Amino acid sequence: MHKYIGTQFESKNIIYAISIDGYFNELNLRSEHPQPEGHKPLSETIAKVQNTYSLSNIQGTIVGFWFPEYMKTINVPGFHFHFINDARTKGGHLFDMRIDSGTLRIMSIFDFGMHLIHTPLFEHANIGNDFKSATKKVENQ
Repeated sequence: MHKYIGTQFESKNIIYAISIDGYFNELNLRSEHPQPEGHKPLSETIAKVQNTYSLSNIQGTIVGFWFPEYMKTINVPGFHFHFINDARTKGGHLFDMRIDSGTLRIMSIFDFGMHLIHTPLFEHANIGNDFKSATKKVENQ
């Protein structure tokens, strides 16, 4: 899926919003419970707070974004998808899927704004590190 969608991009330097409405044979998903007190990195707590599961033969929508590699200090480069069923009762972070049929929509995004969190916790957090391995652990199953 990622390879095909990437062939539809006009440039690898643009952010894209992506949606797929369709009938999915199988979806591998994740949802998370709230973080435990102490505000530890998600890469350290994901095993304790995540719930992984599969859905089969279901109608719904995948929505997500693709960010260019050069934005890696601001967002996770590459694809990031979530699923929600048509009844709006099931969904989660998408790891993998098999689709029977669907409609792909891609929108180029040329404006990007960002608001920082204005809390003492954020303002004094050590966030200047390279989080590549931690991000890979959290984003991939």
